[in-house]
Amino acid sequence: MSNLYELVENMRSYPVLIFFGSSGAGKDTIIRELTANHPNMFIDVPFVTTRPLYDGETNGVHSLSAGDFERMVSEGKIIFSGNRYGFSYGTDRDELERLRKTGKVIILQTSSVDALKQMYETFPHARTVSVVPCTDANNTQQYMERVVS
Repeated sequence: MSNLYELVENMRSYPVLIFFGSSGAGKDTIIRELTANHPNMFIDVPFVTTRPLYDGETNGVHSLSAGDFERMVSEGKIIFSGNRYGFSYGTDRDELERLRKTGKVIILQTSSVDALKQMYETFPHARTVSVVPCTDANNTQQYMERVVS
């Protein structure tokens, strides 16, 4: 496929996109561009984590204590959970269900293979976008122009 828009042409049938890639690969940047430029089509599902929030992190991410995270997992309130770099990550089930009712293409992201497997089990027809970091600023700019234009 030549660009992301061809991928989502049939998203009415498969309204979930999963962005998978290592930390720092550019998942947040691509998702931010998609949701900003096409707010009526895409919606990003924020995640919950036990890591401290980054300065300026305002995309709906919620930081929980390890105890609160584990309690919510055991209660079934957190799905798609995984561990990376000593921190736990997951998706708030209630928030996901609320956002699914919008009719927009749901965007999930992960760098955890365990969470990716859980996402596939829940959404077997989801489309996956593998995000690989570019090696220099010129490639990054060219890539972003292709993806979001």
